[in-house]
Amino acid sequence: MIAQKKAIIKKILYKTKEFLFYNPFKEYLSWESVLSITLFKGGVCVSYIKKVVNRLKLKHFKISYFSDSYPGPDEFAIKIKTIFSEMKVKNNTYIILTIPDDWVLITTFTLPANVIENIPQLLEFEMDRFTPLTAEQVFFDYAIVDLKENKIYIALFLVKKDKLKPYIDALNEKGINLNSITFSGAALSMFFTISENLKTGVILQQNKEEILKRFIYNKYPIYSGICKENTLLKKPKTLHIGPKEVDTVIFLNISLNDLPVKKAINADKISFKGLKLKGDTTEEIISKAAAVSALYKDKELINILTSGIHKIEKRPILATIIISIFIIFILCLKLFIPLIKEKKEVEYLSGIIETLKPQVVRVEQMKKHQQNILRNIKAIRSFKSSSTTLEILKEITLLLPKDTWVTRLIIKDKKIKIEGYSDSATGLISILESSSLLKNVSFSSPVYKDRRLKKERFKIKAELE
Repeated sequence: MIAQKKAIIKKILYKTKEFLFYNPFKEYLSWESVLSITLFKGGVCVSYIKKVVNRLKLKHFKISYFSDSYPGPDEFAIKIKTIFSEMKVKNNTYIILTIPDDWVLITTFTLPANVIENIPQLLEFEMDRFTPLTAEQVFFDYAIVDLKENKIYIALFLVKKDKLKPYIDALNEKGINLNSITFSGAALSMFFTISENLKTGVILQQNKEEILKRFIYNKYPIYSGICKENTLLKKPKTLHIGPKEVDTVIFLNISLNDLPVKKAINADKISFKGLKLKGDTTEEIISKAAAVSALYKDKELINILTSGIHKIEKRPILATIIISIFIIFILCLKLFIPLIKEKKEVEYLSGIIETLKPQVVRVEQMKKHQQNILRNIKAIRSFKSSSTTLEILKEITLLLPKDTWVTRLIIKDKKIKIEGYSDSATGLISILESSSLLKNVSFSSPVYKDRRLKKERFKIKAELE
């Protein structure tokens, strides 16, 4: 229990360190290109993939076939050297070799959690306890695939040196030095983890008349072998870790229907950062997968050249500090530049206002003068209207008989209304029509007798000429 707590604390401290020294441009500052060599039964293929602004571009691809068996070390090295010359490979290019799954022995076992810091040393000294071989006889790497209670679940990957070393030596003689060596299952599982977020599932591949199954657990291949159709999704009986059955499957140049899974992915339809797998053979897909895994997950990809020693990546502290200062500087500029710009605009506008002040004063004076003129015009129009009213009033006064008086006179626009009393109102119509100022004279309401005044009350309407 104490060992497990120590392991958890160590993991937390490591994650904290990663956060504190995080380099946001790490992905863009990693290798620019990778050469992926894939050795398969009957030939070799080479993919030269370049990363440009986080986009992947397949610069060159070459596949060469030999006999039905694996090429010999010298034949293999000569062919690779020829291909490299054709591709004009630079000396500092990262080179990864992918070997077949059947060259690799995969075994899983558990260790106590208190040995987590010394796993490589433990494997080196006790290799013969976990496998039928000694550490001197193999190249190997391992992965921690799970951590439960006080146990560490280990997946160990090893290759016999007498099988692989002749190929390494033959390449070295041709001036080709490998940066890492992995195997098909590891390259595929890491690539699908990157592109499809595959953690646990199976990769099914057509292998002549049989189906090859790779069982992936926590992004690492813990089993690779031929299987029957009724066991495609089930955990192999030899495994003591991982789920009994998976619900995610990736098809590699094979098509199977009606599998009871939640997620089924056809590799032929996968496209990752501009790199497409459509129409590729299995060997091409493996070669591209290894290159992409080296570009993006080199520290997590199985590399049997390491003998289980996983080097801790040195954080570029100085670069991180410089980049952080630069980012802070850019943010400050983004905050203060608009303020400075607005201040300059205010000063500029203030200067324009000062320049235009005399003109503004003149405009104000002109406005006042205009208002005075408008007032005068209104006064003249009002006087003119008043003169017309006086003329009408005079005309009506002269025309109406002495027994008639007006109580109300309304003049509006071209219409006039007259109300009043008269001894004989009926005669008023003819009298008013004789005026040169009036026309269409008529009663607006019936005439009636006012008994109190003993006169006829009238309401007359007319129009002005």
